[in-house]
Amino acid sequence: MRVTKVEPIPILVELPAGTNAPISIPHAEQTAPTIFKGYRTCLVRVHTDEGLTGIDECMTRLAPQATAAIVSEVGEVLSGVDPVETSVAWELMFALMMNRGHLKGFFMEALSGIDVALWDLKGKIFDRPVYELLGGAQRQKIWAYASSLRFRGIETTVEEAKEFVARGYDAMKLKISSNPHRYETDLELATAVRQAVGPDVFLTADANCGMERTAAMQLARGLEKLNFAWLEEPLAPDDLDGYAEMARALDMQIAGGRRSSPASDFARSSTARRWT
Repeated sequence: MRVTKVEPIPILVELPAGTNAPISIPHAEQTAPTIFKGYRTCLVRVHTDEGLTGIDECMTRLAPQATAAIVSEVGEVLSGVDPVETSVAWELMFALMMNRGHLKGFFMEALSGIDVALWDLKGKIFDRPVYELLGGAQRQKIWAYASSLRFRGIETTVEEAKEFVARGYDAMKLKISSNPHRYETDLELATAVRQAVGPDVFLTADANCGMERTAAMQLARGLEKLNFAWLEEPLAPDDLDGYAEMARALDMQIAGGRRSSPASDFARSSTARRWT
């Protein structure tokens, strides 16, 4: 069996004008109208000469047509490749732009969509679920937290937290970062939620890369006192020094790296291992 074509399918489903951002984002007034213009994705189909196809979707934050163009062109290098040889396929795709430093963004998102579509195809070829091909299930249950409590006023958010508890959740994540330079409102909200759900509920917070260092550190110290388990993405993704500084100064875990790619990003230094 050989790959004959890699087909991209860009999709944009526009949202009504004036849709409010569901999360805190930097420079929201200027960026939200573009970011939340609609739901975007780029599906990928990998076709073979025996009729089987693999399918996945690329992470697409903006311009699905741009992702589709990359998928289409990158896919040319896979023509005639055995789809079972997923590592070979990855190396061929990665080699196209490796020496130009394209290790993030549209290029990596396109490669990832093709890669998972190949794994989907591989599962169909062997008639096995992909998790088995990747080594098998390590557990039968996964602890789930309610995500996400978004700031819609303290009373509204507190009531939502109470509803999650009533539904049986014993863990939840709070979206914060209402102001990149101030922390007081976020800490007030976190305090109200903690008081509402009690000391035994596992709480975490996510700032969506929306704070500067001083405010983030002040907020984190307050969250520590409230027994929050971690603060996720308080700073811009490229502020590695800031993340390392916060990780050294705090007992609470600082989470980050969700926007990092490829896997080598996670092994750049011993400091990075603390917070990724």
